[in-house]
Amino acid sequence: MGICHRRRGSSSPTVANGSVYVGSFDRKLYAINAASGVKQWEYKTDGPILSSPIVSKEAVYIGSNDYKLYALDAKTGTKKWESWATNRIQSSPTVTDSVAYICSLDGKIYTLDIQTGDKKWNFQTGAVFTHRLRC
Repeated sequence: MGICHRRRGSSSPTVANGSVYVGSFDRKLYAINAASGVKQWEYKTDGPILSSPIVSKEAVYIGSNDYKLYALDAKTGTKKWESWATNRIQSSPTVTDSVAYICSLDGKIYTLDIQTGDKKWNFQTGAVFTHRLRC
């Protein structure tokens, strides 16, 4: 079964700094060399990844159905931090100079410090989020 299995779904790919990043239903985020198609690294979460990755400041950010947002080193795939929501994260994160924004199926918008993953605040909406928040 390939990374982008039609019946099970996967995230949309993100291309940055010569790499393609894509999440998959097999619970992994893949980094693939954009020129050669060779896998550079993979990182396994505890849930399927439907969220599309965002790359900012040498880190890749990805939400997972395991209720977590991950910050990984974009070159090595080493985990920098993880932060919990109270439900699955299927929306894609938005990242500014210092804050990551993510929405969860719990209807909350979470804001996280991009250096530490510490929560700054959250806001409860009346909706469930499955798409990227635009800032």
